[in-house]
Amino acid sequence: EDLGHYNEAMKRLRPGLDYHSLKLLRLLRTHFPPPGRLLEVGCATGLFLMHPQEAGYSVMGLEPAVGHRQLIPKIIESAVLPQKLEEADFPDNTFDVIVAIQLLEHLVEPAVFTEKLKRVLKPGGIAYVETPNFDCVSRRLQVQSWMDNNLNVGHWHLFNPRSMGVLCERMGLRVVQGWTFFKALGIHSRSPLLGKSLAGLDYTLGRVGLGNNVAVLIT
Repeated sequence: EDLGHYNEAMKRLRPGLDYHSLKLLRLLRTHFPPPGRLLEVGCATGLFLMHPQEAGYSVMGLEPAVGHRQLIPKIIESAVLPQKLEEADFPDNTFDVIVAIQLLEHLVEPAVFTEKLKRVLKPGGIAYVETPNFDCVSRRLQVQSWMDNNLNVGHWHLFNPRSMGVLCERMGLRVVQGWTFFKALGIHSRSPLLGKSLAGLDYTLGRVGLGNNVAVLIT
């Protein structure tokens, strides 16, 4: 609601956001390298889309929130449509890569979204879906920041690794890889070196399903 405050927060978190965006981009490139058509659903201010465009993908974004669209960089502004995936009129088998970061929890009907994703993803393409992990250590310890951010109005569904796998299986999608991990955007942004050192948590708590986020690569 406060666009100026949101913009300042995004500027503070930019180093952390860029770190994870580039990490995700490296992962996507191993499965479907550019050139190719990449769609980000719920692209917010378009920060992630800048990186795959620079890497050689043809990018498109969907973002229905008016406030977010006001902050999208001019260079990709024309590539972002003010729609939800469920409403978008894309032909079947349109995109080689689809990305949905911290989106699934906001959807009242995630199965409807997943069915549309399946239709517009090309055979042999790859999709990345990331959402908060209900089984994470922060929820188990009732860390206030995690509770405030995730157990509130607007988060309709919370998943864990098992339920993410079940959703994909029921929708006829194959999980290529599933894992949990930590983002710690604030720590990355205050100290990139300290942020990178937290990767050790991904190899310990993350590997046993306790990371703050759960992600899947699906085809």
